[in-house]
Amino acid sequence: MTVLHSLLERIKTTPACLVRVESIQGSAPREAGAWMAVFAGPAAPLGTIGGGHLELQAMQEARERLTEYMAGRAPRAPLVRCALGPRLGQCCGGVVQLRFECVGAADVPALRQRLAPRLQPVALFGGGHVGHALARVLAP
Repeated sequence: MTVLHSLLERIKTTPACLVRVESIQGSAPREAGAWMAVFAGPAAPLGTIGGGHLELQAMQEARERLTEYMAGRAPRAPLVRCALGPRLGQCCGGVVQLRFECVGAADVPALRQRLAPRLQPVALFGGGHVGHALARVLAP
């Protein structure tokens, strides 16, 4: 079962706060588009935005937003800028923009399409032993 499949199944019954890397500048632990889903309570998130203190603070922010969402309060601004330096306890040195979005069962179809991994087509010429080995490595 993929992380995306686990998320889609779980939010059918439990809302989550989706945290996505919207953009990066300089060095960052993950690329734009990386995501994690945070649920209420102590449950571990699904996915990752890179670990470390960045992820810990993002999980705290996501849980606060999720509590507000479930209480029916108006959402806060979705984007949060995080400098990855000494203040955050990260040594990357870049800047990450995180997007926070609370999601529930009604969002499953849109999330399935939006979070699906983007596959890259590969043209492989030749069917020898190297081509067969590459096909096996690239298949997943």
